[in-house]
Amino acid sequence: MMVHQDKSGMMRCPHLPPEIVLHMAQSITAQEDLWACSLVSRSWYTALVGRLYAPPHLDDLLRSISKLQNLTFLSFRPFGVPAPNKPSPRWPPNLKSIEINACRLSHEIAFVLSNLPASLSKLYISDLTDVPADLLKSVLPSLSQHLEYLKLNALTTVAFLSDLGELSKSSLKNLHHLHIIDFGVASADPYVGPFDPFLRPTLFPTVLEHLWKAISNGFLPKLRKVVVTGSSIFRKIYEDSEDMIALNDLLEDLARKDGENAVLSDDESGVYLDIKPDWH
Repeated sequence: MMVHQDKSGMMRCPHLPPEIVLHMAQSITAQEDLWACSLVSRSWYTALVGRLYAPPHLDDLLRSISKLQNLTFLSFRPFGVPAPNKPSPRWPPNLKSIEINACRLSHEIAFVLSNLPASLSKLYISDLTDVPADLLKSVLPSLSQHLEYLKLNALTTVAFLSDLGELSKSSLKNLHHLHIIDFGVASADPYVGPFDPFLRPTLFPTVLEHLWKAISNGFLPKLRKVVVTGSSIFRKIYEDSEDMIALNDLLEDLARKDGENAVLSDDESGVYLDIKPDWH
C-alpha cells in the first residue's frame, strides 16, 4: 500500500474498499491497535466501528480481569462461538458467584459451564428459554463441586433434572439451595396473551416431580431449601399442590436428621414461595 504526500505535507492514505480494511483488520487482536487503525481516516473508522465497539468475547473479558484478586462476583452475557480446542478460561482466583445472562444455551455458554472455577459456590443462569438437551447433558458432570446455590428458570431446572443418569455423574453434591424462576412457558402462538395461565402453563408440577426423584435417589444429598419465584396467576396451583407440601416435609425432615452437621436448620429448610403481584 502506497502512502502519498499532498502539497501541504500531510501524509494521505489512498481509499480502500471496506472489505479490504476488514480483511486487514482480521489479524489485529489488541483493542488499542484496532482503535489506532480506526483513526487513519473516516472510511477506515466506518469500516472498523462495528468491530471496535462489538461486545467482548469471553476470552477478552477474562484476560482483562483474570488477575483481579478481590473480584468475587461476575455477571456477563457470552458472545461468539468458541474456537475448536480452545484452552480453559482463566478465572479470577477468588471468584465465588457467576451470573450468566442468555436467551439460549449456545456452545459458548456450554463451554463456560463446562469450565467453571473450582472456587465457585453460587451460579445464576437467567433468561434461558432454549435448552438443547445434548448441550445441557455435556455440562452436568463438570459443574463445580463446591456449588452451594443454583438459580435457574423452571425450563432449565426441568432440563437439568430430567435425566437422572446424567445427574448422578454431576458434582452437585454440596448444593443446598435451589432458586427456581417460574413465569410459565412462552407460547409460539402470537394470539396467546401473557396473562393466560392455561395457555402459558407453569412447569411447577413437573419441577416438583423431578426434584422428588432426584432427592429420593440421593443425587442432591444436601439440598434443603427450594425457593420458587412465580407469577400470582399461578398462586392457586402452587398453594393447592400436595406434591409441594410433601417435598417441603421431606426437606425439613432431612434437615432435622442432619443434626449438628446441618447446613440449614429445619426452620430454614423447605419450599418457599415468592409470589409476584404482576407479570415480570
